[in-house]
Amino acid sequence: MNQDSIIGIDIGLPTDLIEVEKWKWTEYEQYFSKLNDIEIDKLNVAEWLKTWSSLNEIIGELGTDLYIGTTVDTTNKKIRDRYIPQLFSGPSYVTECNQIGVPQVT
Repeated sequence: MNQDSIIGIDIGLPTDLIEVEKWKWTEYEQYFSKLNDIEIDKLNVAEWLKTWSSLNEIIGELGTDLYIGTTVDTTNKKIRDRYIPQLFSGPSYVTECNQIGVPQVT
């Protein structure tokens, strides 16, 4: 992950995938909640969207890393066991969180 790409409103997003590698989906919820708690207005909507994009970039990049790991070594049970739950439970969870956090600009 490009550390410079983490921009926007500071909600404490990690800047390194190593930090999030072992997270379960529910550990992302705090960041979606923080975004949801921010009152969006015309002055901060661009920064809010940058932050939301950064959070989704982290999730997408981790999924890509895990996928690549399963193709590089198809016998690596540890990577496969991390990837399978992310593949099947992650997208619906992230979609649900993203829908909750849709901003209403005031």
